[in-house]
Amino acid sequence: MPATVDIQEFINSRKLSSFQLTVLILCFLVVAVDGFDTAAIGYIAPALVAQWKVTRPQLAPLFGAGLFGLMAGAFIFGPVADKVGRKAVLVFATAAFAVASLLSATATSIESLMIWRFVTGIGRRSRCW
Repeated sequence: MPATVDIQEFINSRKLSSFQLTVLILCFLVVAVDGFDTAAIGYIAPALVAQWKVTRPQLAPLFGAGLFGLMAGAFIFGPVADKVGRKAVLVFATAAFAVASLLSATATSIESLMIWRFVTGIGRRSRCW
């Protein structure tokens, strides 16, 4: 009869490796940037109204674009992750989120910012798979 292993004791008896610590720090940074990205759009809305000379109702699609991106990411990349593997989709989605977040800073109109918010939403949701 094979010996049984107490998983909790097995985990507790080992130290955290540098690889595990690196992964933990990277995950924390991704979650922190994701939270900042979510909060920043609400914070910059008054500045967009003033600088781009738009009305508050014109900003509504901008807020919705991120949510539609979340929905699209869930529908598209969930099945893709089942076929090609979760790791590949996770890396792609995180990279897409990072690039779209950075490119959001280059937006010069509501339309371009809406596109980048949509792509950011796709990357954000896809990381959950």
